Amino acid sequence: MYWDVSKDMFNKALSGSPGNISKSTQKQIIQQTKSSPQVNTAIKNCITQSNGANSFSNCLGYDDAELQGDLYYSIQHIDIYADGKRGSNGVWDITIHMEDEYDFEPRRGHGFAILVNNFGYYLQEHELLHTYHWSVSYKMKYKE
Repeated sequence: MYWDVSKDMFNKALSGSPGNISKSTQKQIIQQTKSSPQVNTAIKNCITQSNGANSFSNCLGYDDAELQGDLYYSIQHIDIYADGKRGSNGVWDITIHMEDEYDFEPRRGHGFAILVNNFGYYLQEHELLHTYHWSVSYKMKYKE
């Protein structure tokens, strides 16, 4: 289903269950971000910042990435960190790391997304929705 990540993360906040997001939710985030322009930009930025070195670590490749679709409604804006090591064949072994606090901030304006967000904020402020920390890491190959 198209909004599975949003649904899963919202339900976790409603339940108040401890720990990270489920493996299923992590897998969906990985599938949706692996080929995203934001992750590709993060990797390119880190390679550029490495100044020709064959590796980089804990590089903030994308600050406040605004994701699309299901991920916009579930994780909104995130920082994308990367570690990378260039292999002898020129292909990079990359580890992507994303983490954030699942919470809501009030928004001004009109529209469905703002209405849903402010509903989440209302629930959070009345302790009916619980904030939590989540993280996802994964490995991938990248060729310049």
